[in-house]
Amino acid sequence: MAHSTDGNQALFSHTHTTQASQSSALARDALAPSELVALSYPISYLTFSQIIANEPKAATIPVSCVEIYKLRWSTIPIVQATTGFLGHQYVIATVTLADGRNTYIKADYLVEDHPCASSRLIITFNDDHNALTRDTHLISRIVSPLECYQAFRGPSLAAFATLLGIADTRLGTRPYRVLGRNCLWMSDILFYTLARRYADHWLAGNPTPAAPLRRYLRGQAGALETAVACTLTRRTARSCGWWTAYVLRWAHVLCTATQTGADRYLMYDDEIVDWMLEWDEAQAGADSVV
Repeated sequence: MAHSTDGNQALFSHTHTTQASQSSALARDALAPSELVALSYPISYLTFSQIIANEPKAATIPVSCVEIYKLRWSTIPIVQATTGFLGHQYVIATVTLADGRNTYIKADYLVEDHPCASSRLIITFNDDHNALTRDTHLISRIVSPLECYQAFRGPSLAAFATLLGIADTRLGTRPYRVLGRNCLWMSDILFYTLARRYADHWLAGNPTPAAPLRRYLRGQAGALETAVACTLTRRTARSCGWWTAYVLRWAHVLCTATQTGADRYLMYDDEIVDWMLEWDEAQAGADSVV
């Protein structure tokens, strides 16, 4: 029987993603023996967070770097019309093992549920950073030397998994919105929540781009302003981009002002505070169990 080219590509992509994730140091060595070795990939944020929650060792494994990448190209008209400003974004987290090896987690937010994960919120692993960032460009990066991890209580694999679990609770059953809750918003909220919670830790390193991220980490700028500054390099473009993003977000906030819970839109910094409060509650619950 003949197969379509798209079908063959999808099968290859799924097989390659599963092999790369299963053979990664995170799945095979970091938490061995681990359920992560036997799964088919990608997996959902929820699956990942639940597995890591049952791995006591995860609290001792540092996340040494967090990055946002954006695809360089797209056939989607709105992406082309905005010269890539609304292009697909995702987060890469670097996990550093005790022997010094780095392995990488890619956290994505898709328009539709991925058939393998039955979720729009999906996770894959890879030991090859280049494989996860091909055909993209870096938007922002926070990184800190490992020697600062204990001194400033940097993020652990367990902490990152908790944050992804919160994301799933809030977004797992809600629709993707092109001009609202989209991949840009998700990657920004994950990135800037991690940045704010561990600000002293990241300030000990060298963020990229340095100026806007240092202002944010010092509490001198908001998340939306910083996200636009990291995405757009020209001053005029930054100004126009910030006002456009602000107005759109504020319109969503006003339209959902009477709603409650995750159905209500918040401004970026208010949303980050809300996520951090839920993170504190989740951490307190985990500590009480221990």
